[in-house]
Amino acid sequence: VEVTELFGIGTKYEIACGGGQRLVIVVRKDGARELYAFQDAKDNEPDAVIRLDEEQARRVAAVLGGTYFGE
Repeated sequence: VEVTELFGIGTKYEIACGGGQRLVIVVRKDGARELYAFQDAKDNEPDAVIRLDEEQARRVAAVLGGTYFGE
């Protein structure tokens, strides 16, 4: 994971995925999260952008972390 401080905005986390894909997560100072998915790690424009508030980000993290078992 490559971490970059985005001054005045928040923190960017960049993750190299299998098959040459890349995922970038920006955690904004206001609590919002932005996920940028790149099919080709060399691309500058993402193939998908998802914006999440803090609660939505927690739910996604719980599912990805294997701790979400239903409502």
